[in-house]
Amino acid sequence: MDVSSRLTRHELKEMADIMSTAFVMHEHWTTLIGPKKRRKKALNRIFLMIYKVINTYGYITTITLDDMPIGYITYMDASDKAQISFLRVLRTGGIWSFIRFIFFLSFGEIKGILSYMRTYQTVRGHSEENAVHLYMVGIVKEHRGKGYMSLAFHQMKDVFKEEGFQYIVLETSDQSNIPIYKKMGFKLEKCIKIKKSNHMIYFFKLEI
Repeated sequence: MDVSSRLTRHELKEMADIMSTAFVMHEHWTTLIGPKKRRKKALNRIFLMIYKVINTYGYITTITLDDMPIGYITYMDASDKAQISFLRVLRTGGIWSFIRFIFFLSFGEIKGILSYMRTYQTVRGHSEENAVHLYMVGIVKEHRGKGYMSLAFHQMKDVFKEEGFQYIVLETSDQSNIPIYKKMGFKLEKCIKIKKSNHMIYFFKLEI
C-alpha cells in the first residue's frame, strides 16, 4: 500500500482507467448513463477530473501487487468546505476533462446527474469537523474479495486516527455496497430518495 497526494499525470490517467472500469456496472451509473462503452468513457473523463483535485487537496491510497497498481481509495478532509469545487478543478487542470464529460452526455443524463447532486448536497453540502470523507473505493475485478482493500482501509483508518480525525463518512447509491460497509463497521445514518428517481443515496459514518 502506498499513500500519496501527488501522483504523476500518467499515474492519474492509469488510476482513472482502473476506477472507471471498476465503477462501470455500479447501480448509480448504469441508471444514469446508457450503453456500457459510453458509460466507461464518461466515467474515465469525470474521474480524471475528480482525481486531479484529490491528488492536490486530499489523500489517495494506491493498492499495489508486484509493484503494479490494482486499486485505489480516495479521501478528503470533510471539514474542507471547498471539496471538489469548480475553482479547484481549474487550478488542477481538470477543466478539459469536465468539458469532455459534459459534452459527451445527453440532456437527460445531465438532468439525472444534477438531480443526484442536489439530493447529495442536502446531507454532504456542509463541512463536518473531525471527519474524513471517503470518496471512492475500486479494485480490478480479478483481485476483488481477497482482502487487499480491507487491509488498506484499516491501515489508513489508523493513520487518520493518529492525525486527530474521529470519523470517516461516505455515501453510496448502490445497494450491493451496503453489506460491505456495514461489515467494515460503518453505521447507516440516513437514506434519502434521489429527486425524480426511484433510487436512494445511503449515508454512512464510522467512528475511529
